[in-house]
Amino acid sequence: MNTLIDLKFKGERTYLHGTDMFNESMSWLTRHHAPLKISKIEFSFHKMVKSSLELSDEKQDGRGEYVAECTYLAGAEPRHIYLHETENPVSGRYPYDEELICKGFLVDVADKSGCYKSSHEKNPGLTDIEIWVALTKALHQQALPEIKGKWLFVRARFPTYLQKMNYKERRLRIVSNFQNLLTRTKLYAEGEPVGEIFFSRI
Repeated sequence: MNTLIDLKFKGERTYLHGTDMFNESMSWLTRHHAPLKISKIEFSFHKMVKSSLELSDEKQDGRGEYVAECTYLAGAEPRHIYLHETENPVSGRYPYDEELICKGFLVDVADKSGCYKSSHEKNPGLTDIEIWVALTKALHQQALPEIKGKWLFVRARFPTYLQKMNYKERRLRIVSNFQNLLTRTKLYAEGEPVGEIFFSRI
């Protein structure tokens, strides 16, 4: 099954953002597999994307390398989806203020961790992955200021995922740093682990 995905550029970016690809894929999984529970989600990105995408639940012969993939369980069954780049141009963009999202985010540089008091009213319209990724980026910029380059969201792991979560407190901690090229950040909500996000430096 192939589905065209119509995404827009975030802010001033000239590439499609991973959070939008993740959100659109999670929405598709929820619709396609309802009422089964989606769990053990691992989403990874392989390249920056500047054209529209097509989602497929199988690899496409002759399409070249897929740009992103997601493994997951639908109920108890292991499943896989892929995102392929098309020749269709991205049709627009929308405003996105990461600094506003991260307002009030407190970082402990020595511990490579951060704490964020959040509410739906503070970030209306934002999805959970958008908040987590914005905070992870801010944590990297403040806790690893000596590392030059651009940090990109390249992988996410979640036992389960809902797009709208009104957590009162979020905590993040960089727990692995692979030669300043790839990091793993653990995510906690209300004191409980809820997932991991990986960033890569380019």
